[in-house]
Amino acid sequence: IFALFNLLRSKSRRFQINGLLGWLILFYLVWAALSITWSIDPGFTLKRVVILILLSLGALYVADRFSLQETITLVFFITAITLLLGLVPVLATSGLQPFTSYWRFGGNMHPIMQGWNCALLLLSAFALSKTAEQNRAVYLGIAFIAFLLLVLTRSRMAFASCIMGSAVYWGLTSSKRYQAVLFFLGIIIFGCLMYFLLGNEFRGVSENAIS
Repeated sequence: IFALFNLLRSKSRRFQINGLLGWLILFYLVWAALSITWSIDPGFTLKRVVILILLSLGALYVADRFSLQETITLVFFITAITLLLGLVPVLATSGLQPFTSYWRFGGNMHPIMQGWNCALLLLSAFALSKTAEQNRAVYLGIAFIAFLLLVLTRSRMAFASCIMGSAVYWGLTSSKRYQAVLFFLGIIIFGCLMYFLLGNEFRGVSENAIS
């Protein structure tokens, strides 16, 4: 409600659908809302859609209110504080147990949610390290700590998304030579993932395509 109220009274003219990414986000929100019609449990889906819309309104207000650099800084401090609040009780009680097979770092939340938090902290710290005029080593150190704790959450999707996001950001902000190297590495990684997921079927498709 706070976000919607401020969006309606805002006189900013920066709010607009920005290129293909903006249309894709809009399409995703509409598709999620339409999923209520074919859901097995419409009531449960409706609750999830409402939560998504509320979070989207909050994100929209942040994008309208703050610049890109300010948004990255905001994400950095929110995720850093969240990680600290989750790390302190773990260190005060059982401590980190990286060599225990069943143990996952979560702190004050589920390990999967903590994984996404660590991933966002890593990405924001990495971005700030490339734009900050000073304390770059501090940001890189925090990014490294976030990476280690992300691994300890054992959250595979958050880990994979973080690696892909870091690679894309590094590629877009690097020289064209490094972008070309990243492109070819991305093709190799994509091929390995497809072979891992599809196995011999992917091999057969590849051989037919080449021949």
